[in-house]
Amino acid sequence: MIGSYVVYKSNTYLVVRESEGMILLLSPEKGKVQVLASSVTKTNLRPAKQVRYRHADYLVTGKRLLISLTTCKVMRWSADNGNRLAILALAK
Repeated sequence: MIGSYVVYKSNTYLVVRESEGMILLLSPEKGKVQVLASSVTKTNLRPAKQVRYRHADYLVTGKRLLISLTTCKVMRWSADNGNRLAILALAK
């Protein structure tokens, strides 16, 4: 389910972590929220792609947003950052 888009309380979130029936959701606009997995509805949106780069996992969204699965934070690297470019290349 990690990388899937879900709806929770009328807002769309990305699933960034799962643990024992709970999921951690992330929205760049709304932030993070941890909820019961049964309280969300899956969407038909294409899931974010998960890639591994330098021993860390990242999600890459269709809008080229990078999310670290280690920290569950959006990576705010510059557009020409070498790490960003490498991760985007892996997601193609």
